[in-house]
Amino acid sequence: MLVDGDVSYAVRMTRVLNRLESFILPKIIAKRAVKEYPANLHLPEKLISAAQIYLKVATHFVQTARA
Repeated sequence: MLVDGDVSYAVRMTRVLNRLESFILPKIIAKRAVKEYPANLHLPEKLISAAQIYLKVATHFVQTARA
């Protein structure tokens, strides 16, 4: 990853992306992809959050395609 600008913002963004990857990737893959997999992330919360993320992405994609 290449950072251009404030390092503190880059660190925050990296943490956000790690959390996002924890939600959308299967646990086996996410544990290898992120630095620290959240210990308090249980399956129901993971499924609901992942569904919401995918729904927002799909909605945004459809809205962009219409424009």
